[in-house]
Amino acid sequence: MILAHGVGDTSAIPCHLLAKALARTGIAGLVLHLPIHSRRLNPEFKKRFYKLTREEWFELYRVSVINIRQALDWAVGRPELDPERIGISGVSFGGYIAAIALGLDSRLKAGAILLSAGNLGKLAWSRSSRRFGKWDVTEEVFNEQQVEYFKYVDLVSNRGFEWIPPPHPGYPFDPYTFAAAIRNKPTLFVNALWDEYFPREAAREFGKAAGCPEQLWLPTGHATAWLFILLSATALSTCFSAR
Repeated sequence: MILAHGVGDTSAIPCHLLAKALARTGIAGLVLHLPIHSRRLNPEFKKRFYKLTREEWFELYRVSVINIRQALDWAVGRPELDPERIGISGVSFGGYIAAIALGLDSRLKAGAILLSAGNLGKLAWSRSSRRFGKWDVTEEVFNEQQVEYFKYVDLVSNRGFEWIPPPHPGYPFDPYTFAAAIRNKPTLFVNALWDEYFPREAAREFGKAAGCPEQLWLPTGHATAWLFILLSATALSTCFSAR
């Protein structure tokens, strides 16, 4: 299993804990340091991380997905690994990356989206945390944008991601865009009931769109969900061992 961390270097710690817990069940784990990790993040980006432009965020997403696929290139050539049993697990921002990679790369056979969701427009509109800034639009504009986005999602679902030019630059890196592509892949969704970044309604909608109406809900907020790290590891191990 490839494990993708979220924003902040400390978010890699749960991924390492999960990897160790999974290793005890016979599942190998690879934890990547994505380009949002301080070891790799552009110094200029560090200074204004929560004020990056849409284009700069797109680049972070793009490089992150490329890194996942490079890890797959490495993994499929390892004699001790079964190329037909490779999955991905992502936490928070890493959940975005995991969903996109799962939708794009057929070598990923199963996935786990932890403390994350899709439909970035709705998340920006409905989340209680304003750490990344408030999406300052009227409800009417928000509803119009949602209609436009779901028209795009429907076209992508029917014709394929590569063939539909996005009417908005943010659509290609929205995990919800790839929901239909991961619908037939076993995917576990774990979310927190009081997550200030990924509200329940948006998380439920994304899970349902991705073919997983039944989700594991933790009685926590976003950061405190790691109090249940062993429960998450058990759920992941059960999910992946059954494939």
